[in-house]
Amino acid sequence: KGAKPYTVPYLDLLKIIGDRDIDLMKIDIEGGEFDFIPANLEVLSQVQLLFMELHEASDKKHQKILSLLRSIGLNMVADPLEANGQQLMIFQRKTSFSDK
Repeated sequence: KGAKPYTVPYLDLLKIIGDRDIDLMKIDIEGGEFDFIPANLEVLSQVQLLFMELHEASDKKHQKILSLLRSIGLNMVADPLEANGQQLMIFQRKTSFSDK
């Protein structure tokens, strides 16, 4: 609210990361998560633990994000913390090691 858009250079995360696992990723991109997540499912499928700030939007947009993350094996591990109309969410991938 009142913030002006700012363009940042594009980084191809998949090109940078390659096929390595990502232990921890934090997404705090001021509403950009609604575009970032659908466009980066391949990178996110390599993430083991995800901290994300989810901004105000319609329930439909929120459900789409949650569904996409579940579809690549990232599951919410705690109830979201709410502050200033945003939710802090934590997702974790279940691995065969942690399931034992």
